[in-house]
Amino acid sequence: MLFEDFASRLGWFRAALALGRGAETIRDSVRIAVESYPDDSEVVRQVAQLRASLLDGEVIENQMLRIQGDFAREIERHVLRCLPADADRALGAAVTANAISGALLAALRVWGEAGADDVDELRDYTSRALGLLRELPET
Repeated sequence: MLFEDFASRLGWFRAALALGRGAETIRDSVRIAVESYPDDSEVVRQVAQLRASLLDGEVIENQMLRIQGDFAREIERHVLRCLPADADRALGAAVTANAISGALLAALRVWGEAGADDVDELRDYTSRALGLLRELPET
């Protein structure tokens, strides 16, 4: 129940991603889909505080990893519809989807750890995280 907000977000995300809205890149499509969710800042803040006060950090982390996987599968389905058929299509879609969903959840985690409670700030974190995918360092 404490993660039900993500189930409704996933349904919204799926529908918004399918619309596409003419975004140039998959990152843009994801950003637009995430930003289109009609958040209520106070509800987001209260649910996050409730989860943190009632649940062990490991439980929260495990749930967030499950949620990341759910979003990755939706992104992967979308990417597969857009990529041309070739030998690396499935691998490319899986890597892209997991990188993007990882960026989304990283933004959420860092935003929460910073003690932020402003949904507009979360949108900024999300946009910056997706932008960083273009700039991954070579190690």
